[in-house]
Amino acid sequence: MTKIYVDLSDSSRAVPTIWTYNQFQNAHLLPTGQVSADLNDDTNTSTGVSLHIDAAFGGSGGGGTFATADAGEFDDVVLDSTMFTTNGGTGTLRLAGLPSGASYTIDLTGHTSSSARHTAFTVEGSSQDYLVGSASSPTAPVSFSGTVDPDGEIVIDVTKAASGQFYGYINGFILEYTTGPTGLTIDSTDSTMQRGTNFEVVCS
Repeated sequence: MTKIYVDLSDSSRAVPTIWTYNQFQNAHLLPTGQVSADLNDDTNTSTGVSLHIDAAFGGSGGGGTFATADAGEFDDVVLDSTMFTTNGGTGTLRLAGLPSGASYTIDLTGHTSSSARHTAFTVEGSSQDYLVGSASSPTAPVSFSGTVDPDGEIVIDVTKAASGQFYGYINGFILEYTTGPTGLTIDSTDSTMQRGTNFEVVCS
């Protein structure tokens, strides 16, 4: 499995090292069409996966110390600041260069200091709301799982939830995906395979 941590916050405090490998402070200033060509995994090794801004965000907020607890693997420093959409708008991120057919899980948070600002995340057409509790105690991440399409891409839309006010928020995300074959096919009609032949299959 390959695991990628992406920090989209503008926290003024230092984040844990694993979040610095793909840290995009002031990411709200990135225009539509902006591309980060090569994300690193949790060992700081390049993956060839790129991050695209398909619809720009509106601003960033926070940067203080309102979150006093982690949310799953999301450190409280990452949760202290957030990128948000324009009023009533949608921000869109696209991950490209993933292996076609790979299984993936992506976790997202939209924590902010206002308990009325809930976010709707849509990943490849499937939607979940991130509901903000209190400013100091972040809600657990929302999680999506699926199979990478033949185009090798995952699209993430961020907007306000139906129960939220004004904006959609994102602090960052954690993507985990398989890098090896997910199955094995053997052609039983292959005349070169003789009875009694020994062979070894290695899957990662």
